[in-house]
Amino acid sequence: MAGGAKLFLFILFLPFLAALGHDIHLAYFSDDEKIQQLENLNIDTSSFRISDLGWVWTNRSPDSYEWARQNFSIDTWQNILDPILQLPTMIVALIPFVVGTLILMLMFVMGIGPYKGMSGGSAKGEYSVFKGEKANKLKYSKK
Repeated sequence: MAGGAKLFLFILFLPFLAALGHDIHLAYFSDDEKIQQLENLNIDTSSFRISDLGWVWTNRSPDSYEWARQNFSIDTWQNILDPILQLPTMIVALIPFVVGTLILMLMFVMGIGPYKGMSGGSAKGEYSVFKGEKANKLKYSKK
């Protein structure tokens, strides 16, 4: 994979890591009692919850949430934005990574973009893992 493609995918993966870090922080590091429990290795795994995108937005940036609520029509809010805001933050954050991966795979198959000039096979069109190695032919005999 081309270096630029790896960097592109890593950048698209960062929102997922941020969402995961946010949920881990809320579950285990958000107050002194949770930190003390973690230091004593008394970890309550049931306290880990995946946050919804709408919850993160309303708690972390309520001003922008109110601005968006006022500037979008009721139909747009109910039909498009509200279902997205009810999804887990980590899932929504993975969408750009998945789309980017699919685009890069398509570019690889088509041989364009960072994969221009890369060829998986020889001039004969042979695509094989063992390209260039001599293979012993299997002989089958009926008995």
